[in-house]
Formats: sequence, structure tokens, C-alpha cells
Amino acid sequence: MNGKSLLAQPKAFLGKLNTKIKETTGETKKKSGAVALFKEEESRRREERRVQNANKTEEELRLDEEVYTELRKNQNLSSVLNNPMPENSSNVFGLIYDAGQGAMHNIQQQTQQVSLPSISYSDFTHYINRNKEVYRMFSYMRTVRTNTEVTKANSGSGPDMTELFKVVPAVYFRPDFKLEEQPIFTSSVSNRAGSRPDLMAEGGVPKTPNRSPNKGGVAPIAAASLQQQEKLSHYLDFVEVHLFQQISSRFHSFLQGLQTMQELHSQITFACETIKNIRQRLMTLHDGMVQKALRVAQIRRRRANMESVRQKLELMAAIRQIQPTIQQLLSTSNFSPALDLIESAQETLKTKLVGISSVKHMYLQLQEMRSLVERFMENEFLSLATGWVFTNTTDVNDRSSSEVEERLMPLIHDLLRLNKLNRVIASYLEKLTSNVKLKVKELLNELTAGVPGPDAGMMREMESQNPSRKKKSAALAKIISMDHANFLNCWTQMLKRCIQWIRRISQIHKLLVAVVQASQEASLTKRDTYPVQCQAESAEVLQSMCDIIHKRVGQLLTERQNTHARLPMKHFRQIFNSTLEFVIQSEERMNSSCFPLRSVLLTQSKALLQGFHDSKVNQINLLLESERWEQTEVPIEIQTIVNTISKQRSGSRYVDMPSVSDGGAAKELYLEGEKFHVVGSTLMFIKMVLEYLQLAEQLPMLSADILHRLCEIMKLYNSRTCQLVLGAGALLVAKLKSITSKHLALAAQSIGLLYKFVPMLKASLAELLPYTQRLLLGELDRVSQD
Repeated sequence: MNGKSLLAQPKAFLGKLNTKIKETTGETKKKSGAVALFKEEESRRREERRVQNANKTEEELRLDEEVYTELRKNQNLSSVLNNPMPENSSNVFGLIYDAGQGAMHNIQQQTQQVSLPSISYSDFTHYINRNKEVYRMFSYMRTVRTNTEVTKANSGSGPDMTELFKVVPAVYFRPDFKLEEQPIFTSSVSNRAGSRPDLMAEGGVPKTPNRSPNKGGVAPIAAASLQQQEKLSHYLDFVEVHLFQQISSRFHSFLQGLQTMQELHSQITFACETIKNIRQRLMTLHDGMVQKALRVAQIRRRRANMESVRQKLELMAAIRQIQPTIQQLLSTSNFSPALDLIESAQETLKTKLVGISSVKHMYLQLQEMRSLVERFMENEFLSLATGWVFTNTTDVNDRSSSEVEERLMPLIHDLLRLNKLNRVIASYLEKLTSNVKLKVKELLNELTAGVPGPDAGMMREMESQNPSRKKKSAALAKIISMDHANFLNCWTQMLKRCIQWIRRISQIHKLLVAVVQASQEASLTKRDTYPVQCQAESAEVLQSMCDIIHKRVGQLLTERQNTHARLPMKHFRQIFNSTLEFVIQSEERMNSSCFPLRSVLLTQSKALLQGFHDSKVNQINLLLESERWEQTEVPIEIQTIVNTISKQRSGSRYVDMPSVSDGGAAKELYLEGEKFHVVGSTLMFIKMVLEYLQLAEQLPMLSADILHRLCEIMKLYNSRTCQLVLGAGALLVAKLKSITSKHLALAAQSIGLLYKFVPMLKASLAELLPYTQRLLLGELDRVSQD
């Protein structure tokens, strides 16, 4: 049981002031010294007041009387003694004095209109000096008591309740105490329960006693009731005293907490007021400054948004007008502006107009238009390039190369930018290939238009020579049956036209390479390998077209191979030189060797050489078989030939030999100061050697073959001479009667002349042979050994 349970009683008893007065008086005796001093001070104050009253006027006396009356009316002893403040509860006179001062203060507040003298600090100097020691002792005692009570209050220990529970029955402290219950009411108003403890049950609940008839009358009952009331009053007083002690022990902490809460409340109130003021100021600033500035920013943002919307609308309107503009540009072949327009529109759709549903389909339309422009550019490039390549000579002035280059350059640049140039180059090669075949046929028909065709017998002869081949066209048949003059004319015209095609293809290739290199320098292409790949493909087109043209031209030479094998060297040389010049010009254009036509020339040259060699072999055989082995005169022409071979001049010394008119003849042939008596076949053999040297000079590519053939014919002459002279074959062939020493001497002189010729021939052929083939000259050494 504690103080809280006493406070929670529904029917708490009122206390008496006698006990409190006794306790207060006892405590006052303990501090009698302080009280004595206080009484002495109070007597002195009263004496001073009496002296002052003697000098006061009636008005001042009346005022003092009102103060005293107010003191009596507003204060009583009970209210002073029941003050819970521990500082004042131990001093009754102090309480009375403080109460009087409070009343005096109230009266002074009511009589503020009375004029009072001005008071300064010097008026209290005498009082302060006189009471200094007393006040010091009073303050010390007050501080000691306050600290002791604060320590006791903070320790949490209240007054001892054991004595209270011993005196007051436990039934009055039960939480479920109800006076209306009959046992409790009976025990409370009757004294019998108090005099008979056996009627109190466990827990303080009285038992109901057995009633008996009243034997003592009414007086004893009244006395018992009075005694019971005094006992209950005693319980009440005892409980009030302990309750007052509990309140006194906790009151200081309660007031301190209350003061703290009041301070906290005042601080919170001040903070709330400050916050309210700050909010009002912020609202004022917001309305006066921030809101206007925000409004300006909102207006600017709205203006920017509206400007952006306007720009987007303008862009959308411009994109919708692109299609007619592109069609107009395509109609005038302005592909580059059309491409730029499409790319800028696509970039606008991907960046500035992204997310706008009404223009999403425009991107696909622009992509289709871009594909259309690419096809137009490809067709324009192919038609322009191939048309210019195969334009006739008479039309060149109408479409000059500079004009074509000006039109091709932007096309190549745009195709390279679109990464479509390699595809266009492939299509360009296919179209050139098909056009070359067609143009060659048209050119043949054009060149053979006025030439009569072969007769039926010649046609059968040509078919018999090549039965496995298909029937030749009329133009090709005319080419085969032409004489040398007509064929040379047609051949020259065809080579001119073909070299013109190759030259224009080469110009287009150079233009493409220049544009690609310029784009690489300007970094217009995204991939570094793509421009190089385009250059390589363009060079491949040039190489392929040269090969195709050479093959088509070489087929005409192949068809006339038999005819050319029988041509004189002069006529064959004309065809060979014109063809070789065409090959060289082609190789200069494509910066590489051209083998198809060279192989045809080599084949026909070998055929010519073989025919020439066969004819010379037959001629040597006929001459030797009809030789009478008699000395003959040496014409000046033969001596000139010998002298030319022996001088070993550089340059074209055999082909350009001056013709020698008939200037007589000599009996001997002079070679390096030696005289040789020769026969007629030897003179003819010297002419043959000259013809071989002329052929080697005119056909340097066949120098090794000519050397081999020359060695064969020299061996033939040597062996056949030995057979006819030493072997006496001339007796049967030339119908000689006998082989004399004269015959042997002439044969030896002829063979000696040839033996003397071998070093000279070796030196002459060494100039015509390549350095890697000069080892073949050793065959002449083997001939000289024979």
C-alpha cells in the first residue's frame, strides 16, 4: 500500500488540523533559535510601525486599517497551515507574513493612484547593513533544508506506511471497498465488531454476529456509536496525516516537473509563433517575389514550348512537301540534292520529330524514295558510262569527255556515299561485257558492208578446214576471204575503235579512283576498306574489258591464221605492227600485261616462221640438188650483205638495208680480208641467212625460235653439201661425171665461209635475244664444230 492507493480511495477522509499544528509546533521548537531571532525582528518592526503611526495622518491610518482588514478577510490559519510548499510549511509566522505581503500587494495595486515618494537604493542601506547577519543565517538554513528535501524527493522513498496499516483496518484499503455491503456497514457503524475481533474475517471483512435480545437498553448503544465515530475520526485523521506527508514528499518534484513543462510549453509556444511569423513572411515573399518570378519562368517555358511546337509543325509541313521536290529533282537528274534532301528529312524524323505518330509513315516513304533514287543513279551511271564508251567516233564532238566526266563525278560521289558503288561497278562490268560482244558484231557488219562475200567453193573449203566449228557468219566469212589490203583496212579500223573503247573505260576508271581518293581525304566514307575495294573492282573492270576485247579481236586473227601463215613478211609485218601497237596502248591504259592478243600474235608469228623455214628448207634442197659445183661470180649485193653482217652495227641494220642496183660482180667473196671462191647455192644461202636475221629483227619475240631454225638450216646445208660432194651424191642428182678436186675445193670454201659467218651471226643475234636466252647461242658453237 502506498500514497497512490490512498489518493485513489473513493471515500477519503478529511483530516484535522490539530495533528498538523502539533507537528508544526514540534518542528518549530527544533529551530527555536531562528524563531527567536524572527520574533525579535518582528517586535522591532512593530515598534517602528507604532512610531511611524504616531506621526501619520488620518488618511494614512485609515489606509493601514484597510490593509489589516483585508488581511483578516483574505487569510485564515487553516489555509496558511495547509500550504504544501515545504519551504513555508515549517514557519507559521513566515506564512502569515507572506500572506500579508500578498494582500498588501493587492491593495497597492488597487490604490496606484495614490502619490508615493520616490525611493532609491540608498534608502535601504541602513536596513541591509543591520539585517545582513540575520539574513545570512536564514539563507544558510533555508539552503540546507531545501537540499535535504530535494535529495529525499529524488531518492524516491516516501514516508513509512507500516504504522498506518497497523492502526487502520485493512478493509478500508481494499480496491473493491463498498460501504453499502451489509457486513462492512455494520462493522463501520457498530462498536461490537471493534470490541470482538473474532467477527473480523480474513482480509478485514467482518463476520455477521449472532443477534441477541437487547439487554442493556438504548444508552449503551448510543455510547458505543459515539465511541465508533471517534474511532473513525481517528482513522481519518491518521490517514490524512500520512496522505499529507506523501504529498509533501512528492510535491517538490511535481512542481519542478510542472515548471519544466511550463517552460517547455512557453518555448513551444514561442517556436510556434516564430514559425508562424516565418511562414507569414515566406508567404509574403512568395506572393511578392517568388510567385512573380515563377510566373515569368512559366511564361518563358510556355513560349519556348510553343516555339518548339511551331518549329515541329514547320518541319512536318516541310517534310510533307519533300516528295514533289524530289520528283522534280529526279526529272532533271539532280540526284545529289535529292539525296541530301532525303537524308536531312530522315535525320529530322529520327531526332527532332521522334515520337510524333502522324509522321512515322514518312520515314518508310523516304526510305522507298531513297531506293528509287539509288536505282535512278545506277541506271544513269550505266547508261551514261556505257553509252559514252561505245559512242562512234563521229559522235564524240556531241558528248565530250569533259562533259561526261562532269556528269559522272557527282554520280560516283553519291554512290560511294551510299555504299552502292561496288554493286554499280558489278552491273557496269556485266553491261560492258554484253555490249562489247554486240558492238564487235556491229562493227564487223559495218566494216564488211561493201566487201563481196566468198564464193561457194571458198565456203566449202573453209568448212572443210574446220568441220567441227559452227557455220560462220557472213561478216566473219568475208573477213576470212578478204585479201590483204581490205583486211588490213578493216583491221586498222577495228583496232582504232577498240582502243577508243579501252581508252574511255580507262578514263572512267581514273575518274572513279580520283573521286574515291578525294572522298578518303575528306573522310566521307564510314569504312576504310570500302574505297579500296571499289578501286580494286574498278581496276578489275578495266582488266576484264581489255581481256574481253583482245579475245574478240584475237578470234579474227585466229580465223585468218592459215592466210597469215602464207603472207609475205612485209604484209605480215603490217598486221603484226598494228596489232602490237594496239596491245601496247592497251597495256599502258591498264598498267599490266595483256596476254590474249599477244598469245595470238605469237602463235601466228610462229606459224609464219615455220612456213618461212619450210620454204627455205625446200629451197636449199632444190638449190643443192641442182648445184653443178662450179665457181660463180659474186654480185655486189651479196658482198654488201656480207659486209653488213660483219660490221655488227646496232639498230635496224638488216631491215633498213639500202637496195643495191646492178653494179657488176666480183670473182671472189671477201670476208674480213679473206677471199672465198663460192658456188651459186652459197650465195643464195647468204641471202637466206639475211632473211632470217631480218625476220629476227622484225619479230624479236621469236629470236630464240629463229636462232634454232637458222642452226637447222646451216646444219642442213653442211650435211647436204657433204652428202653431195664427199658422198658423191651429186653424180646422181646433178648428173656429174665425177667429183674432182675442184669440186672439193669449192665445197670446202663454201663451208669455210659459213664457218667464218658463225661468230658474226652469234654477235648479231645476241643483240636481239633477251639476256636470259643468250645461252641458246651455244647452238651456233655446236654448228661450227660440226
